[in-house]
Amino acid sequence: MREMDCLFRRRLARQPGDQWWDYEPNQLSMDAAARDACAMYEQVGRAQLDFMAQPTSPLTTVTPEAFAGQTCDFKGFGNTGVLMAWALGHMRKAAGKNAEAQGFARFALEKIGDGPGGSGLKAKLRDLLEGS
Repeated sequence: MREMDCLFRRRLARQPGDQWWDYEPNQLSMDAAARDACAMYEQVGRAQLDFMAQPTSPLTTVTPEAFAGQTCDFKGFGNTGVLMAWALGHMRKAAGKNAEAQGFARFALEKIGDGPGGSGLKAKLRDLLEGS
């Protein structure tokens, strides 16, 4: 799995911003960098993923209105608003919450607008909006 395949993603770091692990082109140095990255996951990443997996996670509780008003806290996880709304809409549809799914689809379609951008995603959003 590649980072770009994940719709909700964030940096693995103790503080906002990038976290880098320096290493030299030798096995000992690369092993040390990998151990440091694993330790960062244990210290920070596991709790971040646990939070997002809870039943109270914004992935399952945010409403289209709160999302549009940016009054929800995804704890640094994110992507473009359009892709997040598309994913949240499909999650709500899978949960049988069609009205919320349509609300997320409407938000994304409004953000894309009438221009040529996002044309491939527009058809998928319209399908979600129509409930198919």
